[in-house]
Amino acid sequence: MPRYSERAARILSLTEWITGYLHHKVWSPASHPAMGVQLSLFDLDTDISGSTRFARRRIQELRQLESNRYLSRPLRRVEAPSFTPPWVYDNSLLTTREFRVLFRMTRESFDELLSRIDDNPVFFNESSCPQRCPEFQLQVTLYHFGGGATGSRMRTAMQFGIAEGTAHLYVYRVTKAILDLQNEYIQWPIPGSPEYTEVEQRHLLRYGFPNCMGFVDGTLVPVYRKPTKQGERYFTRKSTYSLNATAIVDSTSRILFVIAGSKLSLWDTR
Repeated sequence: MPRYSERAARILSLTEWITGYLHHKVWSPASHPAMGVQLSLFDLDTDISGSTRFARRRIQELRQLESNRYLSRPLRRVEAPSFTPPWVYDNSLLTTREFRVLFRMTRESFDELLSRIDDNPVFFNESSCPQRCPEFQLQVTLYHFGGGATGSRMRTAMQFGIAEGTAHLYVYRVTKAILDLQNEYIQWPIPGSPEYTEVEQRHLLRYGFPNCMGFVDGTLVPVYRKPTKQGERYFTRKSTYSLNATAIVDSTSRILFVIAGSKLSLWDTR
């Protein structure tokens, strides 16, 4: 037997009662013959002469139940005392060194990055519940990425006084906003262009390398846990599970090319 919620059981009970009531009214000898066409469960006018006051209340109750998801809204729990540090709401309380330790970048870099992503559509919605400002979401994301809470979403959420799912959502939004800038800032200079020639000349004068466009290096990006598919192929010499990332930068540390996501079992030429 199917199990019904209290609301669903109440709707079913009212529907059956009203259906029986209408059937009785339609086939009652005292009813007008045309009422068999006019009356229905959804179109019944509660002011029709002959409808009892009790029947009208049942019909109104059914309509109210169908227009609400809950019989009654649960009472909100009393919020626990907040242990969120004051700098979450006012980062000017942080010293320059503290800011850099928490968010892994300077205030100037933070403000510059914020100015590039704060108008991204991902931070706007048509919900009646507005999002937190992009600045706060960026703080949560950088703190999480920087390992301030050992990479745990729960610890990050506790630090900022938000739900774990909210922390995950903030990280997703900020990551998407940053990735949307990828094609604008990570570009390989077009051969023969003034930029291409300028980079080559700069490397020749500074390091003595002819026809040099950049410098390549790789790094490991740790993942939260062992991947479920071919997890052993992500195991590293540092006894962690990670992904490979390779980048090419010029002499100003500007990234010209990056590729990430390959397994640790691949050789360097791949």
